Amino acid sequence: MHTKSDLNKIARAIHNRKMNMPAIFMLEMYKPLSKLFSVFSVAISPIAIPLVGSKLASSLTELFDDRNNIEELICLLENEDFNGN
Repeated sequence: MHTKSDLNKIARAIHNRKMNMPAIFMLEMYKPLSKLFSVFSVAISPIAIPLVGSKLASSLTELFDDRNNIEELICLLENEDFNGN
């Protein structure tokens, strides 16, 4: 499971780009299919690793593998007083 600070970094990056609502929308759509997409991300990792790096690719796979991480990220993005700390 990702740490709270990892999720805060992701939420902060989304918040800084003012993409909260689109991100929440996409994450809510993604939640029911999280296990399927997690398996898919492992399958495409040989293609993704050269593009984004192995650390980021494995980190994203791990993040989206756990539905609780997705829910926590949504909660952070929905928080109007989000400050990323």
